[in-house]
Amino acid sequence: MQHTKRKKQLQQQQQQQQHHQQQHQQQQQQQQQQQQQQQQQIHLPLPFTLLAFFESTYFSSNLQQQQQQQRQQQQQQQQQQQQQQQQMRDEHINKRSRRGKEAQQQQQQQQQQQQQQQQQQQQQQQQQYSNSSSSSSSNASRVWVVGGPEHTAGAAATSAAAAGVAAAAATAAAAATAAAATAAAGVTAAAETAAAGVTAAAATAAALA
Repeated sequence: MQHTKRKKQLQQQQQQQQHHQQQHQQQQQQQQQQQQQQQQQIHLPLPFTLLAFFESTYFSSNLQQQQQQQRQQQQQQQQQQQQQQQQMRDEHINKRSRRGKEAQQQQQQQQQQQQQQQQQQQQQQQQQYSNSSSSSSSNASRVWVVGGPEHTAGAAATSAAAAGVAAAAATAAAAATAAAATAAAGVTAAAETAAAGVTAAAATAAALA
């Protein structure tokens, strides 16, 4: 009986040991499987993550390049538009300045011509006055030299006529001088008005520029 009991105990112990060994082996296998799974989880997704990283960097770099190109194109277009606007303004200002200069030159030429005409008229009037005064004085001297008592009335009439001619010549000269001064003042005022208009136009163009 004791021998059988011992055998049974030994068998039970062996079975328990085997069972423990099996459990231990199963645990080891499970641990190995878990380790393998962990290694697979660590190592297997790495290529996928690298691929995703490279793809993201590639797309982001492409986007940056496209954005830079778009910015450069926009800047170039803005620069071209600014240059065109500046050229148009410069041309407009140049046209106005040319017109203003041409108008000033024409006005100056007209002023010079009018002044020359006025000077010629004054010279002619002075020449006429000097001729009339010299002729009247010569006529009076002739009467007094030639005439005697019988020519007294003629001499008085001649001297009166000479005085009238001289007064008329002086009046005409004064009137011509006044007219010339009035015309010169009008021309000067017109020139000043035109110059002010040209200056105002140039200032307006500069302000618009």
